[in-house]
Amino acid sequence: MTYYLRRDYAGSATPEPYYHGVDEPFDYGPYHSGLPVPDPVTDLKVASRGRRVLLNWSKADHAKAYRVEYNSAFGTGGAWECLASTGETSLNDAIVEGEARRCYRVVSLP
Repeated sequence: MTYYLRRDYAGSATPEPYYHGVDEPFDYGPYHSGLPVPDPVTDLKVASRGRRVLLNWSKADHAKAYRVEYNSAFGTGGAWECLASTGETSLNDAIVEGEARRCYRVVSLP
C-alpha cells in the first residue's frame, strides 16, 4: 500500500499545521508554499494633503497584510525601502524636506 501526506482533512475550515498519512492521492498545488499566493495590488492611489501623502488601495485576494515601500531615486538605480507593514488598505506618509519625490509600491503578503 502507498501512503500520501495530506495537509488537512476533507471539510476542515482552516488548514491544519500538521500533515497526516492517508491512502489516496492529494493535490498539493494550493499548498505548495503552505499558503495561497496573494494577488498583487493593482490600484494604488496616491494623494497629497498638506505635508502628508495618503496611499489607498483595494484588498488583494489571499493577502493578510501589505508591505509599503518607497524609492526616492526611482529610475536612477535607487533601492526600495520599507516604509511600513500593515493589515489595512491605506497609509499616511510624511513629506520629507529636501526629497524631490518618492515613488511608492505595495507588496501583498500572505
